[in-house]
Amino acid sequence: MNQKQLLLFTAWLGLAVAMNVVAAEPDYTAEQLHAELKWVGRDCTKPKVEPPKPLLTVTYDDYAKMSNDKNYKPQYVSHRRWIDNDGDGICEIYDVGMPEVSGEPSGKFYGYPTRVLGFKNGKWETISHLSLGWLPMVLTDKRAGRTYVFSSSYAGLSGDLGGWPLAKWGNSTFDSCELFREHIALAYMLTFYPPAELKTDELMFNNWTGGDQIFVVFPGVKALTENAKSLACIQPYLGVAALIDRRVRELYPTYFSMDYPAQLK
Repeated sequence: MNQKQLLLFTAWLGLAVAMNVVAAEPDYTAEQLHAELKWVGRDCTKPKVEPPKPLLTVTYDDYAKMSNDKNYKPQYVSHRRWIDNDGDGICEIYDVGMPEVSGEPSGKFYGYPTRVLGFKNGKWETISHLSLGWLPMVLTDKRAGRTYVFSSSYAGLSGDLGGWPLAKWGNSTFDSCELFREHIALAYMLTFYPPAELKTDELMFNNWTGGDQIFVVFPGVKALTENAKSLACIQPYLGVAALIDRRVRELYPTYFSMDYPAQLK
């Protein structure tokens, strides 16, 4: 074998080894994924500097009465939450404002816009506004070394998280492994281990459609199976995806036909 042939053989061998490594990557189990994920609680450190005053709001029932009776005097309240949304141990503040209601005759209730305050350079400042959202959910991912922040919103009989509507089930795909990891982590944890705040938060508990359940936004195992042909990092998670798909269909049977993908039969 001459030098040129040796180089070509070496290159081919390296490629073959790399392909075998990808192909041999073991399937992810639900237990493995769960061990790498954790919801962030509200046990963070509160800065000693006095923060801005909470926003004033009213309950949805009072808002409805105000809309129908101009003389009605509501009881103004405030809802403030302290939670570490960036993993540094220092609390950020989430304050909700006045409810958002549709201008249509139905008066559909959408939710509460949320102001997020952060403590930077020794002072409090507004770092963002969340439209129509009220509950921060912060998920840490040990494998990815990242913290994911989500805010849920209320939308009648359907919900959305992170901009993935339930109507897109089975059609959406991913173009990066990072984005896929984020969404598979969220979908898995919301489906099987939802954060305690969904049951204890004063606004979420009273207003979320379905009480302590939550719509899971997830492209569906059928779409992921197709997507895995072009994005290899999806393949090891297809077993977990099938578990999510099955469970969401059990939780919300009226939203899905009985024509399950072959993996779920």
